Amino acid sequence: MTKTRSITQRLLGSATLWILFPLILGGVLTSSFLKAPILESLDRQVEQELTYLIEFTSFTPAGEIKPYKTYYTDNKFNRQNSGWYWQISRVKDEVIVGRSLSMKGFEISYRESSKTTPPNILFGAGPEDTDLHVKQKFVIGKGTNMEFQFLIATDAKNLVDSVDKVNERLIYAFGIIVFTLLIGILAQVTFSLRPLENLKRSLSEIREGKKHNLDDSYPIEVKPLVEEINAHINHTEKVLLSARAEVGNLAHALKTPISVISNENREPTTQCNKIVQVEIDKIERHISSYLRRERETYINPLIYKASTNVKNVVSALSNAVKKQYIDRKINIHIEVDEALTFKGAQTDLEELLGNLIENAGKFCKANIWINVEEIKSKEIPKPMLRFLIEDDGPGIAPENRETMFSRGNRYDETVPGSGFGLSIVKQIANLYGGSIHLAASPKGGLRAILKLPKGHISETL
Repeated sequence: MTKTRSITQRLLGSATLWILFPLILGGVLTSSFLKAPILESLDRQVEQELTYLIEFTSFTPAGEIKPYKTYYTDNKFNRQNSGWYWQISRVKDEVIVGRSLSMKGFEISYRESSKTTPPNILFGAGPEDTDLHVKQKFVIGKGTNMEFQFLIATDAKNLVDSVDKVNERLIYAFGIIVFTLLIGILAQVTFSLRPLENLKRSLSEIREGKKHNLDDSYPIEVKPLVEEINAHINHTEKVLLSARAEVGNLAHALKTPISVISNENREPTTQCNKIVQVEIDKIERHISSYLRRERETYINPLIYKASTNVKNVVSALSNAVKKQYIDRKINIHIEVDEALTFKGAQTDLEELLGNLIENAGKFCKANIWINVEEIKSKEIPKPMLRFLIEDDGPGIAPENRETMFSRGNRYDETVPGSGFGLSIVKQIANLYGGSIHLAASPKGGLRAILKLPKGHISETL
């Protein structure tokens, strides 16, 4: 079973990925960028405290620290485990000569504090094995010539807490942005796909008979699809109308042979068998013709890919008509470019031109003119051919021309024919999106103007 794919899900999914990826990447980069200033700020504060400690501390000649009040009064160094600590060690014997009250219960050994490297973290050196962020300097103490290690440490948790607060605010801010964008995308996708929902609703109304075609109120991106659907709907209607007409045509075509056979059956003549056989042959020809047309003529021209060379068909039909009326010595003047092709089945073109050229042959005095050219106009959406079939016969009165396309209608009952030819021509031309109409010819007779889609040489059968 084929899995149903949703355009909405595709759009929402792809848009969400494209939003989340840069936002997450931006959040990580922003966090990194903000972490650096926080660390630098803490380093500056520790460096400042270290400078104050060195400035306010003095020693005896023996290397012992002298008491002082100014720096000791900073409350954060006087509260036990406050997170801020200072310590002074004598380098010569690695003895701690002073430390802040906040360091009650622990100390940082000289060797251990000397191991600090950027980012100056001593892991597990603080109370309860907390990590310490440390800054230290080695200077000659005031009042003595001995070197001392001055050390300021702060709980690394202060740094982590600061970064965590920034990250929490970033997550909150970016979460609001993502939520807002997703709501906007959902609204945009819903609004953008609304024409498809309208299209679905309109198709349902067409199926229920409430509408005949899709209207033109669709965006330009959907309009080609709407035009194709309308074209298929119109084609289906034409096929149904043609099918009904073909049934009527076949009924009319079979009516006369069946009547003849019926009459011979009731009152047989000496030529009974021959007459019946002739009428049966007519019936078989009609049935074969309609079956062939059912197979070939009503293939959807909208999806028909092959093309037929026009010159070859016109030449073959012209020769056939000349032979049919050989005693009249008809002249057929042909003007057709060898490169022109008809986008459709060869049998359809033969049916169309065969009827028109044969009609011209029946009624002309001595001449038939056949001209085929491409219609060049910006108003026509697709390439078309114009076929002009003219004769020098009596022509047809203007008021009678349109009635000639009705099935079974014959202009001259004295001339052999079924009266279905022009009706069939109109049906096939309409199926291909073309047209047929009759007019007076400047050469004195009738002009049949047939328009059909133009094909491409590369598609020629």
